[in-house]
Amino acid sequence: MKGESLLYERPGHGVVRHPVSDVVEVVEQIVRHTEELAPRASPHPAPSWDLH
Repeated sequence: MKGESLLYERPGHGVVRHPVSDVVEVVEQIVRHTEELAPRASPHPAPSWDLH
């Protein structure tokens, strides 16, 4: 947080700035972007812990 803004960096898009009042929106966007990148980050599926 810098001053009255929340900042985060999106790879390929630069720094994104939002007012502090948008904190919920910012967190939702970060989670969405992280989920979009997750499949590309690992070529192997996550292990299953289902022991049944």
